Amino acid sequence: MALDIRSELRRPVTLTLAAIAGLLLVVTLVQASNRAQGRQKHQEQVTTLLQIQGGIQAELDRLKALAGTATEVQARIVTGEQHIKEAEQTAALTKAQMANLEERRKDAEQKASEITQATAAQTQRLTELQTQGQQAEQNLAALQAAAALAVETAKTHTQEIAEAGRKLEDARQQEAKLRNEIATLSQEAGSKTAALSETEQHRRQVLDVMDAAQRRLTETRGEAERLSHQRTEIQQAITGLTANRERLTGEIKGAEQQLQQTRDQVSEARQQEAKLRNDLPGLMRDAAAKTAEVKQAEGAQKQAQDAASATQKQLAEAKAEAEKLSEQRTELGRAVADLTGGREKLVADLRQTEQQLQQAHDKLAAARKDLAGLQSERDRLASERAQAEEAVKRQAGERERLAFELQGLQKQHAEAQAQLGALTENMAARNKELATLEDRVKSTRQELAAAQSALAGSRQQLSEQPTRDNSAKGGDDGSPAEISSTPGRTNGYRPSLDQPPK
Repeated sequence: MALDIRSELRRPVTLTLAAIAGLLLVVTLVQASNRAQGRQKHQEQVTTLLQIQGGIQAELDRLKALAGTATEVQARIVTGEQHIKEAEQTAALTKAQMANLEERRKDAEQKASEITQATAAQTQRLTELQTQGQQAEQNLAALQAAAALAVETAKTHTQEIAEAGRKLEDARQQEAKLRNEIATLSQEAGSKTAALSETEQHRRQVLDVMDAAQRRLTETRGEAERLSHQRTEIQQAITGLTANRERLTGEIKGAEQQLQQTRDQVSEARQQEAKLRNDLPGLMRDAAAKTAEVKQAEGAQKQAQDAASATQKQLAEAKAEAEKLSEQRTELGRAVADLTGGREKLVADLRQTEQQLQQAHDKLAAARKDLAGLQSERDRLASERAQAEEAVKRQAGERERLAFELQGLQKQHAEAQAQLGALTENMAARNKELATLEDRVKSTRQELAAAQSALAGSRQQLSEQPTRDNSAKGGDDGSPAEISSTPGRTNGYRPSLDQPPK
């Protein structure tokens, strides 16, 4: 039987499965576009952070330039102070300040080493997060491939279900043909039963002559009863096939319900997508918090500028004090020169350490920002991976269930084919038996005709013999013999068989 593609495409099951496949494809495309948009947003955030970092770097350069001018002023003051003799109190104070500065320098070096170690640890953590992000992307690609495979599997299941429906339609057509054949055979059996009843009536008229024919007719009755039993068995098989058809119809309805469940799962996936879209404002709030942190860093820079201005004021006050103590500069000139050289060196070292510390702070802040962004990206990828794994698990369960149902349908189809084959064999055997019965009936009719001809000859002989006896008696006694005028009888003999069988 040729497959009508249009009729198959118009079936509700085929249309439903095609709609589900289209929805799955649309959901996959939407997820891919959302992921691309998320990556683009992440790149935009990174570019904005880089721009902010550039601005901070420019501000830091400006602060460095201001610090350079401050150092120049301080160098001029130091050159002026070379001609000033400070008092012993000023020298002691300077020594105490130098000791304090030495302690601060040591603390700054220790903090710088700690910050360097923390920066190295953060860098290592960042590399680990990058590797994890790459692994997450690889897992995402694998999940996309698995989703594509699930879509292809769903398409194959759709084709298999359509093939099963076509086979079911063929089985229905074959069942209708078998019913028509059984009806025709029942009519033929009824006509043959009527013919056998007529033969039975004629057989009763020739009881003594047709003993062998009677035995054959009893055998024919047994065969007719066996045929009736076979007919009842065929009807039972037809009822079984009808029950199988109803069961297959129920299974098809169950498959439609499963398709409805698949639609519900697609709606759940859409709800999850809406939930992810609702989570987007939270990410925007995180970006706003990061912007606030940048503003706080700018405030810290302003505070540093204020501290520099305060330092300049202190330097001006020191200049005034140096002018007041100009009288004592001759005595402590050399000591002050030595102390001033050491102080300049310490101040330069301290400023360099502060710059390194500021750079380390900036790097640490940038690393923290990048780490927060990577953590959020990792969390998002983990959630998406979990959702994709759940979707793949649902698709795998659905595929296994459809495969199990398809196996059951194939098994039922094989059983139905086996039953149809058995019915076909039974019909062929019954046709053969009916042919043998027809041959036997023909032979029985021939024997009946021969027996009727023999009975007619014997009747003629018997009718001629009484007339001869009567004529002989009439010749002796002189009176004619009485002949029975009863029609259909011959002087006490059996009934005549003038009527031929129907």
